[in-house]
Amino acid sequence: EIRGYASQLAHLLNQPEMAAILAADPRFGRAVRPLCHLLRIPLPAALAPQPILLRRPEPASGTPSQRLCNHSSAPAPDRAAPSAPLAVALRPSG
Repeated sequence: EIRGYASQLAHLLNQPEMAAILAADPRFGRAVRPLCHLLRIPLPAALAPQPILLRRPEPASGTPSQRLCNHSSAPAPDRAAPSAPLAVALRPSG
């Protein structure tokens, strides 16, 4: 029985009109692709996953030592001295 449904779905997916619908809206592909995997139907070209294009990061300008160096002429703001540690008394429960 499942083979009949798989055959009908495969026939439907191979129609040019269905390929146009799948190409027009990716939501249909997200719904139909799992069915194809479940029924072991080869994915038509319209449902084939698009390749993921990875972009290389742009090279940073300057040398590494120049990028690490702080070029600001303003002095660093004074930081407050750390406060003395708080003494915490632990009482045994009882």
